[in-house]
Amino acid sequence: MVLDKRAAGEFVDELDLELLPACPMCLFDVACALAEGRRVWPATVTRTVSWVWPEIADAVRAQVVNARMYEAPGAEDALRDLDENGARSKLARAIVEQLAERMAGEIRERRAAVRRIASG
Repeated sequence: MVLDKRAAGEFVDELDLELLPACPMCLFDVACALAEGRRVWPATVTRTVSWVWPEIADAVRAQVVNARMYEAPGAEDALRDLDENGARSKLARAIVEQLAERMAGEIRERRAAVRRIASG
């Protein structure tokens, strides 16, 4: 079976993204757009994946191999996707999107806190 976008997104939930050494500045363009409710262009995500992937590739592969050892649903397809496509894999893209979404949530929370303090 081929890993599609939906399956990649679901499999990302099986990973511990906190353990991935992704540079926040590399994720910032996508995270900021998400935090502001703006559209994120596919080319922006592709560029961001190309920046982040060298940092996280080994840690992602280790987690996917571990998930496969424990027979997590979708792990075999995720590993095949990584092996065949690397930074161009649907899994790499889904991971970067999820990392950026988490960062966007933090940005929104901090902005809300600043507004609460300012309105005082």
